[in-house]
Amino acid sequence: MWSTNRAVYAVICISLGAIPLLAQQPSISAIQNNYSYTLPTVPNYGIAPGSLFVIFGSNLSTVTTPVLQSSAAPGVPLTLNGVTVTASINGTVAKVPLYYVSTTQIAGILTASVPAGTGTITVTNNGQASAPAPLQVVASDFGILTTNNAGSGSAAAYDANNKLLTATNSARPGQTIVLWGSGVGADPGNDDRIFPQKQNNLSNIPVQVFMGGASAPVVYRGRSQFPGVDQIDVTVPAGVPTGCYVSLVVMSGNVVSNSTTLPIAPNGGTCSDPNTEFTAAQLQALSNKSSVNVGTMFISQEANVARNLSRNVFRGKFLNYASADFNARTPSPGFLSYGSCQILTKEARATHLDVGPTLTVLGPGGEQGSASPTTQKDGTPGDYVGSLPDGFIPSGGGSFTFSNGSGSAAVGPFNAAAVTMPPPLTWTNMGGISTINRSQGVTVTWSGGSPGTFVMLLGAARISSTSNAAVSFACAASLNSGQFTIPPSLLLAVPAGTGQLILYNVTAPAPFSAPGLDLGAAFAEVGWNIPVMYQ
Repeated sequence: MWSTNRAVYAVICISLGAIPLLAQQPSISAIQNNYSYTLPTVPNYGIAPGSLFVIFGSNLSTVTTPVLQSSAAPGVPLTLNGVTVTASINGTVAKVPLYYVSTTQIAGILTASVPAGTGTITVTNNGQASAPAPLQVVASDFGILTTNNAGSGSAAAYDANNKLLTATNSARPGQTIVLWGSGVGADPGNDDRIFPQKQNNLSNIPVQVFMGGASAPVVYRGRSQFPGVDQIDVTVPAGVPTGCYVSLVVMSGNVVSNSTTLPIAPNGGTCSDPNTEFTAAQLQALSNKSSVNVGTMFISQEANVARNLSRNVFRGKFLNYASADFNARTPSPGFLSYGSCQILTKEARATHLDVGPTLTVLGPGGEQGSASPTTQKDGTPGDYVGSLPDGFIPSGGGSFTFSNGSGSAAVGPFNAAAVTMPPPLTWTNMGGISTINRSQGVTVTWSGGSPGTFVMLLGAARISSTSNAAVSFACAASLNSGQFTIPPSLLLAVPAGTGQLILYNVTAPAPFSAPGLDLGAAFAEVGWNIPVMYQ
């Protein structure tokens, strides 16, 4: 077990002074783990005793800017700027120690005295009490700190020298690393208020860590020195999949953490992936730019097996990222290491680029397809999208060439923008998958296919029968493996109910360039979509 003075417990705004307002009745809109930001609508939601959590809402305080409170003796305060927070679960009523308060956000600690169960939480702002908001308390539900401070993408994991693990400082098998976050569970030996906390190894709490689906030995799980902040020391297992985006999750019983990634290389150092658009060296070279322009194009053929329908789509996505947003990108289906799965989240903030009025693609038989920019809800341009005619992607594959004509003021003409799609694989057990037991996982098998391609598995299930919102996931596998098991450590974050499972056979990325574009890659894919029931 290692301890450091790294203050990782909250994303804090430094205030030069609090601006007082008149107290109004507070209103609570959401309660989330400070690191995972898991939503109450998904099955892996819960706040564990001892956790640092965040309350979002309005009129929560009479000061507009949060000011971090010290956890040194006498400890994190129970009242701050006239604000108190009270949790009530199964007859237990407890005041919440408060790290900061503001008009729209409060960070506090759910103390170890609060039992698991369903109850309420109330905010009182200078005598004005909110309506009680529902609170689900679970014994353990770890939220992993991520580099984007949003609960997705790369985990903020550290080596023994307290150095962040990155694409050029990857973890290696046999190395013990530190994960930061909150939610291991109650520690009766601590008061959850005063620094330094005792670092008791809470081995009675059934915490497991999975890297690329492989179980990793947990050395320590418990408090860091800071109240509400936990650390897990874990050893990278032998035989773990390697890559820059190896999946990383923490599992407490049947409750899984937020879905994150970890760079792993056989000997540490720089990681690599055969299926991702960009190398670690490229990403490192761009990390200090003020902004980055990225382009991705693909043609896709997807068969809806249940409806006996097929569709062919041509899509182009051209985005400008501010440096911080580019460095904090969350994995997309093209950004997963082999052997890994990921719950998909919203893309990092970016602005769509104009690369010309129309994109065109020339097929192997001389056929031409096109894609035009869509319009987003706010009226700004979005992705380039176009439908392709039946048979545009022949069953035997072929070569496809992309063009943006003379380009635009932002991005010039494409150079060497082409991709070759070989004959696709065969999904051999497609007819045998109709129900997926989330606690057991599901194995998908295939045969055939061509060198230079890989397999993507996508799935989704609706949050409820009355909602169109869904939880989606992606997994990446080497074609040569012939099979892949989607593990419970992913599926237990997916709601039970009706959904879909899709297998795509995807080409390796074909890089292309253009004036004004920092990175570009093109893909082709053939997929099969089947309806499934997640149980």
